[in-house]
Amino acid sequence: MRFSFHFLKKNNDFLRVFKFGRTFFSSGLVIKWMQNNLDYFRFGLVISTKIDKRAAKRNKIKRRLRAIFRETAEKIKPGFDFVIIIKPAIKEMDFHQKKAVVLNFLEKNNLLCLKK
Repeated sequence: MRFSFHFLKKNNDFLRVFKFGRTFFSSGLVIKWMQNNLDYFRFGLVISTKIDKRAAKRNKIKRRLRAIFRETAEKIKPGFDFVIIIKPAIKEMDFHQKKAVVLNFLEKNNLLCLKK
């Protein structure tokens, strides 16, 4: 089954999550989230040139995080906006460590569905 997910694209959406959202800190990521009253979840990524000057490296990090959300999309409760702020420590993490951080965040904050 192909699951489509939605991205935060408008600056106002990002600002709303930054202003009113809750925050989760980990070594490589800061995740802010809040309810959006929609039937699906949305997420956006924020990565600075401080992480890496090369766009190809930054895009690779973004592709990996999108893949993590794509794999876990069916398990995530609908109705939330997520903004993932990427920190420099993420460069030392492999894919499985990044996925573990995201799953840990979702479990700790009761954002996983209990579907079978």
